[in-house]
Amino acid sequence: LCKYRSIKKHELVEGKPCDCLEGFSGKITQAFYGYAKRVLFMSEGQREIFLSRVPTLKPENTFVLSSAFSKGDLNFMNSIKDNEKNETYLILGSGSWIKGTQECIKYAEDHGLTYEVIQGLPYHELLIKMSTSKGLIFRPLDYDTCPRIVIEAKLLGCELILNEYVQHKDEDWFATQDSCYEYMKSRPQEFWSYYE
Repeated sequence: LCKYRSIKKHELVEGKPCDCLEGFSGKITQAFYGYAKRVLFMSEGQREIFLSRVPTLKPENTFVLSSAFSKGDLNFMNSIKDNEKNETYLILGSGSWIKGTQECIKYAEDHGLTYEVIQGLPYHELLIKMSTSKGLIFRPLDYDTCPRIVIEAKLLGCELILNEYVQHKDEDWFATQDSCYEYMKSRPQEFWSYYE
């Protein structure tokens, strides 16, 4: 859709609205979506943005899958979700502009929250760290379709401090820890159902 993978970043860098779909590669992208039998999206918000910007995309060929986790990882998260929590909020350390690490740090400091920036941990160590932390501060600078770290934090019982750019945060399945877990359990089968 956009060479910057963010319409907002495109405008910040180039000083004009995103016009990526108007050039040669944009026309190829539109043809690709127009001829696609199925296009899976990570969130309803992402789907709506694509439908509003890509005129060749047919709504009846679009589906929201969200993220998917292995059964083993879901079982692991379920087994540690009730760990005793400390008073620390976690912030994802990332060099990616969109993740908004510095803005999350500023938010924590402005609100007097104890925080720790996490980066580069092996996956299960990250999950254990989240399972013993009070919460997660995740406030991206533009739309983040369905960030896994937010889902993992929800499944692990963390408080979430999010902003409007976390696209899946208001979807029905994300309302409770239990509904999130049930929805995530269904994702692999849902994926394969599109191809039966």
